[in-house]
Amino acid sequence: MAVERDTAQFLSALSNPEKAQEELLFSRILRPNQGSEYGRQYGFSKLVSVRDYQSAVPVVDYAALKSSVDRAAAGEANILTAEPVRRFFATSGSSSAAKLVPVTSTLIGDKARAFGIYWGWLYADHPKAELGRVVGNFSDSGGVTKLPSGIPVSSEGAYWSMVSAATQKRGRSPLPKSIAAIADAEERYRAIADILIKEDVSLLMALNPSTLLVLMRTVNAPAKQLWPSLELLVSWRSPMQATYLRMLAPWVENIAQRDYLLMASEGLLAIPDRDEKSGGVLATIFTFFEFIAEENAESSNPEILLSHQLEKGRTYVVLLSTTGGLYRYNIGDVVRVTDFREQTPVIEFLYRAGSTCSLTGEKLTEEQVVRAVDALDLSLEGYLLVPAKDGFPRYILLAESSTLDHHASSALDAALKKQNIEYAAKRDSLRLEAPEVWWVRAGSFAKRRAARIAAGANDAQIKPQILSRKAELLDDFEVFARTGAH
Repeated sequence: MAVERDTAQFLSALSNPEKAQEELLFSRILRPNQGSEYGRQYGFSKLVSVRDYQSAVPVVDYAALKSSVDRAAAGEANILTAEPVRRFFATSGSSSAAKLVPVTSTLIGDKARAFGIYWGWLYADHPKAELGRVVGNFSDSGGVTKLPSGIPVSSEGAYWSMVSAATQKRGRSPLPKSIAAIADAEERYRAIADILIKEDVSLLMALNPSTLLVLMRTVNAPAKQLWPSLELLVSWRSPMQATYLRMLAPWVENIAQRDYLLMASEGLLAIPDRDEKSGGVLATIFTFFEFIAEENAESSNPEILLSHQLEKGRTYVVLLSTTGGLYRYNIGDVVRVTDFREQTPVIEFLYRAGSTCSLTGEKLTEEQVVRAVDALDLSLEGYLLVPAKDGFPRYILLAESSTLDHHASSALDAALKKQNIEYAAKRDSLRLEAPEVWWVRAGSFAKRRAARIAAGANDAQIKPQILSRKAELLDDFEVFARTGAH
């Protein structure tokens, strides 16, 4: 069977990722596209080594490719790929305007093959998970539109919802398509809950654990009480999701959890193979990878590393080359190598490159903020750290909680010092003032999320914003109390 063949190929590549990557680059990415406009421009037909490829083809971001993407979207053929562009995935990223990601049949096939490997491993580890209802992603992923050229556009989530057999392997979801048409989020979750409490659910999946949290609060009962056969939860488990996973935990005790595939609209990154872990095994047979050490990401001429050159514990910015027509594309994600499976890195997503804030050289990251806030042991519905708008440089934590903690500011300061030695040095040298905690009205973060959805963001793919450089975000919240120096 195809899944067994793909799994065997994936496992075979683990011992020699360098060889697997070179074979992928030339046999499935460069040679098939050497006749495309981009392939002719950069001489794909003349390249014979990875070093040739790196010398001839520039590292690019979306802005550098936008004119080519626009032409493909207008219906021009043979621009980035010789293969026709079948559709576009629309992605807004964290804050930018919508981007159109070209999608070929080969790219879709690669992702479907990766799904097969993922679900094969998952069901092998949890055979009872497919005996009852397998409920896939049930949040609103949006609809499908068409460009003037006639090429369809949707979020990636909407596409896979339409072909759910590829992602769920077996079992038909009990949720009718009409659920997605319910515009009001609270009404939609109530409708979902009313259906699911009558079902024998054995596996429950939502990309975002916040979606699972809202569902559990809506049904207002422990998962095992409602669904005794529930074997597994599937959702993102990156460090950015730690707060939601912690809030979800009391509802889903004694139920195994597994991370979802590390995948962006642009391409596939890794396939999880273990429960309770963040991240997965680098997908070396589907995507060609290059990496820049995070500390060198803003250098004008950084050292470019290949997958076999990575080190455990280090963090890197990822460059992708795919069968969808992206070549040496800086996706802007920062990942960390957590382990190796044979010689192949196991990676986890951390945050978007640039998701840092530095008022005086401390370079706080989202991961550091998550760990610091987790250490406070507060019951928070949501939080966001931003710089103060005026006064001496300092940080403001916008926090939503049913309980006001007057010691939270000093505790946050101590926790940030522990997570970031440069922050500690700046505080100790009086270059940063102590942080404040501003307590916001109940429902503030849910309202903010709803506003993003109303503005066109994909409900399934909204990631929590933990840290921002934008002090003006303070004006978006109704604050009822402040703790700390002010």
